[in-house]
Amino acid sequence: MKPLKQVSFPKIVIFSLALLGLLTYANSLSNPFIWDDFDLVAHNTSITSWSDLPQIFSGNVVTNSSFYRPLQMVTYLFDHQIWGLNPKGFHFTSIVLHILVSLVLCWVLFLLTENKILSLLASGLFLVHPIHNEAVAYIAGRADPLSALFLLLAFVFYLKNEREETPLYFVSSVFSFILAILSKEYALILPFLILAYHFSFKRRVQWVLWSFLTVLAAVFIVLRLQGILGMVDMHLKTETTVMQRLPATFEAMLQYVRLLFFPYNLTMGYGQKIVAFTSVPVLAGLAVYIGLVATAFRVRARHALISFALFWYLVGLIPVMNIYPVNAYMAEHWLYIPSIGFFVLAAVFLEKLFQTKERRHMALLCVTLMAGVYIFLSVKQNELWSNPLRFYERIVRINPTFIKAYNNLGKMNAEGGNCPKAVAYFQKAIAVDPQFAKAYNNAAVCFAKMGQKDKAMDYYQKALKVEPKFVPTYNNLGVLFMEEKDFKRAQTYFDKAVKLDPKEPKTYYNLGVLAEMQGHFEEAVLHYKEALKVDPSYKEAKNNMAGALSKRSKKDKAISYYKKLIKDDPTNALYYNNLGVIYMKQGRLDEAIDEFAQALSKKKDYAEASYNIGTAFYKKKSLGQAMHHLQDALRADPEHFGATTNLGIVYAMQGKLKQAEQMFKRALYLNPSDIATYNNLGLVLAREGKYDEAILNYKTAVQKDPTYKESQNNMAIAYDKKGNLQAAKEHYEKAIALDPKFVNALNGLGVVYGKLGDYKAAAKLFQQALNIQPDYRDAIFNLRKVEMLLGAEKKSPKS
Repeated sequence: MKPLKQVSFPKIVIFSLALLGLLTYANSLSNPFIWDDFDLVAHNTSITSWSDLPQIFSGNVVTNSSFYRPLQMVTYLFDHQIWGLNPKGFHFTSIVLHILVSLVLCWVLFLLTENKILSLLASGLFLVHPIHNEAVAYIAGRADPLSALFLLLAFVFYLKNEREETPLYFVSSVFSFILAILSKEYALILPFLILAYHFSFKRRVQWVLWSFLTVLAAVFIVLRLQGILGMVDMHLKTETTVMQRLPATFEAMLQYVRLLFFPYNLTMGYGQKIVAFTSVPVLAGLAVYIGLVATAFRVRARHALISFALFWYLVGLIPVMNIYPVNAYMAEHWLYIPSIGFFVLAAVFLEKLFQTKERRHMALLCVTLMAGVYIFLSVKQNELWSNPLRFYERIVRINPTFIKAYNNLGKMNAEGGNCPKAVAYFQKAIAVDPQFAKAYNNAAVCFAKMGQKDKAMDYYQKALKVEPKFVPTYNNLGVLFMEEKDFKRAQTYFDKAVKLDPKEPKTYYNLGVLAEMQGHFEEAVLHYKEALKVDPSYKEAKNNMAGALSKRSKKDKAISYYKKLIKDDPTNALYYNNLGVIYMKQGRLDEAIDEFAQALSKKKDYAEASYNIGTAFYKKKSLGQAMHHLQDALRADPEHFGATTNLGIVYAMQGKLKQAEQMFKRALYLNPSDIATYNNLGLVLAREGKYDEAILNYKTAVQKDPTYKESQNNMAIAYDKKGNLQAAKEHYEKAIALDPKFVNALNGLGVVYGKLGDYKAAAKLFQQALNIQPDYRDAIFNLRKVEMLLGAEKKSPKS
C-alpha cells in the first residue's frame, strides 16, 4: 500500500484562509451600493472604459476630493468590465483582496519566524476579525486591503532581498511599493516599518534598497504637494491646531484597544472631536500609548517579534493621529494595517499554548472560540450594510453628531419622494454643523420639489454664504430659474458655475437644456459637446445632443448619431427608444417598432418604450397590438399619462366605451389641465348617450382654452342631439369664428339651419365647406338633400 502524500503547508494555508474568508464575508455579496460607493463606482464615469486610464492616473478619485488613488480606481474599472454595475462583482473582488492580504501576511510571518502555526494563526485571526468589516464589506473601503496587499508584498521582497540580494527582489520590492502608494497614500509608512523591523530584530539595514524606497516616498509627496499627481487637498480643512486635535487622538487609542479585544458597536460615524487633555479617556489612552511604546523597547532584547508587532501597531497609527488634519478623530478602517501587530501578539500567545501538550486542547478551544465569535460578529456586521436606511439610522443612534449620516438619510428620503422627512434630516445636520454647505443645498432641492421656492432660494443663499464657490448650488439655482422660465437668471447662475469649475460636465448639460428650452438647438448641441469633452461617457448629454439634432430638423444626423451611440453601448435601452421616436415622426412606423422592441429587449419594464410601440401600432391601425403594449406601459408605470390617454382612444375605437371612459377619467386625475382629454371624454360620453355629462367636459375644455375649436364643435353636436338647436347654432358659430375654414363646423351648422327650415343658409354653408374640401362626403350628401328640398319648395303652390 502506497503511503499517503503529505499536503504542503502553502496549500493548507491557501485552502484554509480562502475558506475562512468566504465563510466570513459571503453574506456581504448581496449588499447594495452604499455611501461613497455611488461617487466612486455607481456614478463614476471614469471607470467605464479602458480609455479612461489617463484620466484615472491624472486626477483624484472624484472631483473636489483630496484622494489620489488610481490603482483603486483601476480595480473598479476592471470590475466594471466584467460585472457592469452589479454590486456582487465588486464585493467579490474586495473579499478576494482581503483573502490575498491574509495570505501574504502569512508569508511575511513565516519569513520572519519560520513558525507555521504562528503564521497561520495570526493571518487567520486577521482575516475574520470584524474590525476589518468597513474595509471589506464596503466597496469604497477597498483602498485599505489593496494598499496593504502591495505594502506587505514590498516587505516580503525586502526580506527576500536581505537574505539573497538579487535585482529581481530589489525591483519587485520597489514595484510593489509603487503599487501600494498608488492604492493609498497610507503606504508611505513602509520605510518606517522596515526601520522598526531592523531595530527589533537587530539586523543591518539594506541601505541601498531602503534609501531607494524612501526617496520614492519623498518624490511622491513632492509630486502630490505640487499637484502633479492629482489635485492638492481640495476638501475643507479643519480650523484647529495640532494640540487641539491630539487629545481626541489619545482617546481614540483607548477605543482602538477596546475594539480589537471587544469588537462590538462598530460604526463608520466618528467624525471630528475636540476634548481636553485632562479628560479621563484621554489620560487613559495616553497611558496606554506610552505603555505600548515602553513595552516595545523593553521586550526588544528577549522577544524581537513581540517588539516588532508593537512597533508595527504604533508606526501604523502615525498617519492617522491627526498631526496632519484628517477627516475624523478615529475610524475603524484605519486599523486595517496597524491591527496586524495585534494579531501577531495574539498568535504568539496562542502558539505558546500549542507548544505544551497539556495546554494544546485549551489552545485549540481558544482559537475555535475566538474565530467563531469573530466570524459571527463579522457576519452580523455585514448584514448592517444590506439596508442603507437602517445603516445610517444606527450611526446617528451611536453618534448623534455625525452630520454625514444625517445628510445621507436626507438624500435617501428625498430619492424616495419623502421630501418633508428629508428636510428634517438636513436640518439636523445643519443644527450640528451650521457650516455644512451640502445640507443647505440638499434641503433647498427638497423645498423646490415641494413648491416652496422662497425657502429653496433662502437655503441656496445660505449654502453660498457658507461656501461661496459651491458649484452644485449655482447649478441648482440655475435649474430653479430655468423651471420658472426665467432664462436670463438661469443663464447667470450657470455661467458662474462654469467660471468656478470649467470641468463640471453637469453645468454644460444644463446650459444645453436651457438653450433647447429657448429653441436654440444649435447652441444646445455645442453645450452638449462641451459636456462630452469633459466627460465622454455622459449618457444624458449624448442622448440630448441627438435629440437636439433631431429638433433642429437634422433628423438624418440624429439617426446616425443614435446608431453610433448604440454601437458604442448596445445595452442602452434609451438610445433605441429615442431612435424609434425619430423614425415614428418620419412615418417610418415599421422601423420605429423594431427600435422600440429592441429597447424593450434591453429593459423589460420600460414604460416609455411600451407606450411608444403601442402608439406606433395605433398609427398603423393595429388596435389589438396597440392595446397590448399600452397596457404593458401602464403595468410598468401606472401614472403614465400618455399611455393612459392613448389606451382610452384605442378602447373608444374598439367600441369599448366603458373602458375608454375609465381611462380618460384616470388621465384627468393624473393631469387635470389637459384639454384634449376633456374633449375625448366628452366624445365617449356622447357616444354613450350621456349628453349632459359630455357637454360639461366640453365646457371645461373651452374654459381652459377658449380657442379650442374642437370642443366648441363637439358641444354643438351634443346640443343638436339633445334637440337644443339654438345652443347648437351658437357653438357652431363660435367654432367657425375661431377657424372660418373648419369644415366640420360649417357642415354641422348647415345641418342645424336645415332642421330650422332655412335651406338657403344651409346650402350656402355646405357649399362653403366644399369650396374648402371638395371631397367632403357629408357636405356633398347634405347639399344634394337641401337642393332637393329647395326645389320642392319652388314647385309647391303658394297659399
